[in-house]
Amino acid sequence: MSIEAKAEIYRGQSIEWESGLAPTPIITIGPDASPLEERDMLSDDSSIIAFLLNANSKVIGYSVARPASPDTVGIHLTRIHPELRGQGLVGVLMETLEEELRERGYQYMERHAVVDNGYADKVERHYKERIVFSEDEGKTRFFRIRIGR
Repeated sequence: MSIEAKAEIYRGQSIEWESGLAPTPIITIGPDASPLEERDMLSDDSSIIAFLLNANSKVIGYSVARPASPDTVGIHLTRIHPELRGQGLVGVLMETLEEELRERGYQYMERHAVVDNGYADKVERHYKERIVFSEDEGKTRFFRIRIGR
């Protein structure tokens, strides 16, 4: 099954969540990180957010980047509606987010990806030669990735 979806950068517009995908109250980022309020992260002015919208303009996925240094952002969240995973939608979402990051002058993004479910291997295959550094850290793999041109 293929789904029609488009990604856009959040610029204060009103959003409507697709049933089954809404921010969870608490998330943990990285192997040693403290829990963060996901809703707070989505409303933080320093966050750069890309939303993935279905044909009805409802949110079916999102990714949140936050500045880590003048040339680097951390990708803190990437979520796709559970029923729509495995359809290549993360690529659509990340292309839009990367374009925005590039326009803002960022050169690198850093992220953790879970190893056990195969997501870290997918990230590694997708970014291949743009990976500057990677390291397994327990249940996750850390990546530093050059933002594409």
